[in-house]
Amino acid sequence: MRNPIRLIAVDLDYTLLNSNFEISPRNRSAIAKAVDGGAIVTLATGRMYASTLPYARTLRLETPLITYNGAYVRVAGSDAVLRHIPVEMEHAVAAIRLAASEGVHCSVYVDDVLYASRNGWESQMYTAQCAVQGVYRPDLEELLSELGKPPTKVLFICEEQRTPSIQALLEEAMVGRAHVTRSSPHYVELVNKEVSKASALEHLCRLLGVLPEETMAIGDGYNDMEMLRYAGVGVAMGNSPDPVKSIADIVVPSSDEDGVAAALEMLE
Repeated sequence: MRNPIRLIAVDLDYTLLNSNFEISPRNRSAIAKAVDGGAIVTLATGRMYASTLPYARTLRLETPLITYNGAYVRVAGSDAVLRHIPVEMEHAVAAIRLAASEGVHCSVYVDDVLYASRNGWESQMYTAQCAVQGVYRPDLEELLSELGKPPTKVLFICEEQRTPSIQALLEEAMVGRAHVTRSSPHYVELVNKEVSKASALEHLCRLLGVLPEETMAIGDGYNDMEMLRYAGVGVAMGNSPDPVKSIADIVVPSSDEDGVAAALEMLE
């Protein structure tokens, strides 16, 4: 490597976590070795903070965690929120209405609490993956009015074959107003137009005095692409879609083959 890597941002689902949503012993050991060597390791995920924190504790990380695709950065195990950029209320309401018109499951996140429009297979899948319980509220627009707060993120969950068309509809409705991305075959996510994992990583770099070229970012999804471009070394997993691989500096084995450890072992 041309520059020493001081800050490493690692995605969770289908990157650090295998198909069983577990951290393998090899990945855990590689992260511990990187930390012992002086690197700052953070998790950079679309997940909510409450769903990310248990993995940070498993890895004994006490660093700022990039959650909600970069909308919410909070120090692990602390009340210290370093960044919070919620979706503007009018855009959140427009997204909720679009989901209702298309018959698509919708969730919003306020104060790190998940509120879901319905309790079907979508909620069951999300709960199984993220190990977090939500609150069922069929009228999310009414909920936001009651709470008087905009959501940190809006999530659509639908059948894999519908995801591209739902994403296109949401992008068309939100052009220039919000950032739409896809984090998994079933998830389409809406955050503030100023938000991405890359913008959160840039924010961390400024806070920590780290240069962009001193960073490594590891991910697998479309929502990781900006971060991989921003980092000095962008690493795509072997299970990434081809567009993600095409913009990466390095492609490593899949999440089921300890690809994160393979990337970190290159730094030794």
